[in-house]
Amino acid sequence: MQCQTALAEGLTNAIRHAHTGKPAKTPIEIVVTIQARSIEIRIWDEGAAFDLAQRLAALPQTVSPDAIGGRGLLLLQQFSDHLSYVRSGDRNCLLIVKHYAAMA
Repeated sequence: MQCQTALAEGLTNAIRHAHTGKPAKTPIEIVVTIQARSIEIRIWDEGAAFDLAQRLAALPQTVSPDAIGGRGLLLLQQFSDHLSYVRSGDRNCLLIVKHYAAMA
C-alpha cells in the first residue's frame, strides 16, 4: 500500500508540477524494479529540475489530513526508505526505494 501511495504521489507531482505548461502528450516514464529485498520506482519526467533536498528540508513536520494539497513530498519521504531526484540529460528521475523482508 505504501508503494502504491508513493507511486501515485510521485506521478501526481510530475503531472501537476513538472509538466505544467507542457504539451499534453509530454511523456512521463515509470519503471518499477522488484528486487529480492526491495522495490525501486523510477518516475522520469521532462519538467524543470528542482532541489528535492531543499524542498524536503522546508516541509512542515505535519500537514492537516484535511489539506487539499501539500502532502505529496511528505508522504513520499515517510513511505520510502530512500528518496532521491536527479537530472539526467533533459529528463528528471525521482527514485523511490522501499525495502522489505525477503520472501521464502
